[in-house]
Amino acid sequence: MVIKFVELIQSDFEDYSTISVFEHQAQFVFPIAKVLSRFSGRNAEKHVYIAGAKCDGEAAGIIIVTNYYETAELKSKKLNVCWVDTLATDRKYQKQGIGSKLLEHAISALCGKFDCMCLTVNVRNEAAKSMYIKCGFEDVGELYLGGLSGPQNILRYNLSGS
Repeated sequence: MVIKFVELIQSDFEDYSTISVFEHQAQFVFPIAKVLSRFSGRNAEKHVYIAGAKCDGEAAGIIIVTNYYETAELKSKKLNVCWVDTLATDRKYQKQGIGSKLLEHAISALCGKFDCMCLTVNVRNEAAKSMYIKCGFEDVGELYLGGLSGPQNILRYNLSGS
């Protein structure tokens, strides 16, 4: 199996809109086609970084990083923050390290451009939180209480090297 990671442009979105997760994961991940529609057309400038993974030519995973979310704690520290809006691996390709590799690619691409990368993960989604912790993210000890799927832990990765 050949896995290829690439930064995506809008013309690539259709190929990646077919990514779907297992039913028990759907409560934590919006349909990818719907997510991508938020970052197309006149909203294209709202993303910072979008990358995808293909396995033998088939869309296997996607990561979307933005810079338009804030928390009180991060705002008070005047940090330049980017956020993982979406990270999803197609059910057919899960448990093969694709999500971790997509995170690594985003971190590498954005290192030095932002102070830190943050994300939220549902408090019930222990598998995802464990993967993020293994990739170097730290729980900031603050919960995000908005959204449809309930309370979410906020995790942070230092991109500034300090």
